[in-house]
Amino acid sequence: MTTDDGKATGDGRAAIGCGGGYTVFTGCGLAIRFRAPYSLRRYIRVKEWDRGYLVVDAEYAHSPEPVEEYIDLVPILEDLYIDPADYLPRVREVAVDEGMTPPQGGISSVFTPSRCLRARTTL
Repeated sequence: MTTDDGKATGDGRAAIGCGGGYTVFTGCGLAIRFRAPYSLRRYIRVKEWDRGYLVVDAEYAHSPEPVEEYIDLVPILEDLYIDPADYLPRVREVAVDEGMTPPQGGISSVFTPSRCLRARTTL
């Protein structure tokens, strides 16, 4: 559904998942994917969402404990010429989609993980 000015609308929910070597963020009319760390198995839960900044627990092949990840979507959106100030306020809630596979279409961005993702072991 779109508004009179052509902007996508929705229920404000988005999802994050991974598959095929990519992290996939979908919601409010967009599907954005970016390269995930090679050993990422899955996202376990979303701990915090703050207008483009995500804190999630993730499972990695090399770590027996969950790893807390920090993902900043703002630089990804900007590099895709998507206005974060326009898009991010529409997303009110983000959940993990464990069954997610990368969409065939959508918007792709290939970043090295250090550009948008930082990690530390959860204590």
